[in-house]
Amino acid sequence: HHNIGLVYSAMGDHDKALAAYERAIAIRAELNDRRGMAVSLNAIGRVEARTAPAAALKTYERALQLRREVGDT
Repeated sequence: HHNIGLVYSAMGDHDKALAAYERAIAIRAELNDRRGMAVSLNAIGRVEARTAPAAALKTYERALQLRREVGDT
């Protein structure tokens, strides 16, 4: 679903991109893949940076927290 989000984002369909990234996060959460969740959160942040900058900041902060938890900073 993450890659589907990338395609929708490239096409400029932000709503579908966000939905695909959210689905990717849900799947990764079920797998306890926190690193992957952070990757998808960063992708959401890139979309939000264009559409809702304040939301993007919060999303990037969530991604950073996950990255720190897995020692990926």
